[in-house]
Amino acid sequence: MSPSWYLDAQEASLQEARAALKEREAFVEQSEAVLMDKVAEQQEHEIMLEQRYEDLRRKEHDLRKRLAEHDPVIAAELEAERVRKRDEFND
Repeated sequence: MSPSWYLDAQEASLQEARAALKEREAFVEQSEAVLMDKVAEQQEHEIMLEQRYEDLRRKEHDLRKRLAEHDPVIAAELEAERVRKRDEFND
C-alpha cells in the first residue's frame, strides 16, 4: 500500500464523518426548534385554560352571590367560605 492512497482513504473517511456530523447537528437543531415551538404552544394552551378556569370560577361566584340574595343556605355557605379564606390568610 502506498502512503498517499492510505492518506486519501483517511481523508475521504474524515470528510464522510464531517458530513454525517453536520447532518446530525442540523437534525438536532431542527428537532430542538420543533420542541421549543411545541413547548411554547403548550404554555399558551395552559395559560388559556387557566384564564378560562378563573373566568368560570368568578362567574360561578357571582352567580352564587346573586342566588344568596334569595337562598339563606347559599348565603351561609358563602359566608363560611369567606371566613375560611380569611382564616387561611391569617395563618
